[in-house]
Amino acid sequence: MTIRRPEAKIDMKATFPGIVAGDFADLMLGVRLGGGIARDVYELNFPPKGMASVIKFEDVAGSFQNIIEWEAWQNVCDTKWEKWFAPCCQISRAGCVLVQRKTTTLQKLPKRVPSFLKDLKESNWGEYEGRPVCHDYGTMAPISVEAVKMVKAVWRDDD
Repeated sequence: MTIRRPEAKIDMKATFPGIVAGDFADLMLGVRLGGGIARDVYELNFPPKGMASVIKFEDVAGSFQNIIEWEAWQNVCDTKWEKWFAPCCQISRAGCVLVQRKTTTLQKLPKRVPSFLKDLKESNWGEYEGRPVCHDYGTMAPISVEAVKMVKAVWRDDD
């Protein structure tokens, strides 16, 4: 099974009202890759350090998905579990904007995953550096990397 991602052009005036915001969006943002209940995800035209990246805008007060994703990445970074995550690069001071490495379409679902990865729907996953990674982990519970084990993946259909 492969993941299908929407590739629509951004309506700058509707999404980013105001001349400065619209001009910034027109320069910095590429194709809208998707979104969920609290965030919109765009390809970043000027990725950090020459790496393909996305930018996630959180516009629903109180969801804190960008902050959760950032903190999860900080917890797994430099551990054996980091290979299961799309790396986060930067976060804004208030947490409304997050820059993350871009994934490509996942070719094959993993049969086993770390036990803390519970929201197993295909649209949350992609491929990064030739391996499957979770790129949408902003709703997961805090991670304790000490008590993690590999478990059989039970994938669910996208909503």
